[in-house]
Amino acid sequence: MNRWIASLFDQIHRRETIATLLEADDSRERLVEQAARLRDRVAAAESVMEKLRKALDSGWDPVELRERYNAAVAEKRAPRRRSRPCRVRRR
Repeated sequence: MNRWIASLFDQIHRRETIATLLEADDSRERLVEQAARLRDRVAAAESVMEKLRKALDSGWDPVELRERYNAAVAEKRAPRRRSRPCRVRRR
């Protein structure tokens, strides 16, 4: 088995193997789809926040709207936390 794997990356087969691996890689498509879902979540949260601001402007009690507004803010921030790269601590 080791010889077979090694043969996939020898001088003769290396380009074909790499091309095949790149064709099979769908990580970019998954990242694009995930980014679109995250943008949709942010847009939905911003919409809720805007509606709540309008409710406040029209005289609604801020205490009644606080929890919903805070939940929308948290929903808006959640995708940003997910999209940040992880920091690695160095010793």
